[in-house]
Amino acid sequence: MKLAQGMIGRVLIARLDEGEDLIDGIRKACAEVGIRSGLVVGLGELSEYRVAADGSVAEGRQASVLSLVGVVSTLEGQLHVHAHVTLRLPDGSVVGGHALNGNKVSPSVEVVVLEIQKAKLSRVVREGVEVLEPSE
Repeated sequence: MKLAQGMIGRVLIARLDEGEDLIDGIRKACAEVGIRSGLVVGLGELSEYRVAADGSVAEGRQASVLSLVGVVSTLEGQLHVHAHVTLRLPDGSVVGGHALNGNKVSPSVEVVVLEIQKAKLSRVVREGVEVLEPSE
């Protein structure tokens, strides 16, 4: 186990708009205000979705974001967003997993990022898998 203690700093509230990529939009919002470590939550609507789970990718059109939770960190010095989503599809079924690039916002997604201060969140690749590497 690897631990680090920090504290909550600023709170960023953002609305992602029509056509924006979900993960890229969160990353850009954090970059704009200088957040490099944080916790992200959100909800909204997508016109296209791409999520990975159990080695497969679910893709499609139209989905409600029932839940989005993730971590803002750095990977090889670059800002990185690792997020998971739970989506409700038009037929009433639910899919969830790792949010990939290609989740297109429509009409909007509401995001709140809680900045983590006094702790650094980095991701490292260990045995081919990205893992969180917290430090103080």
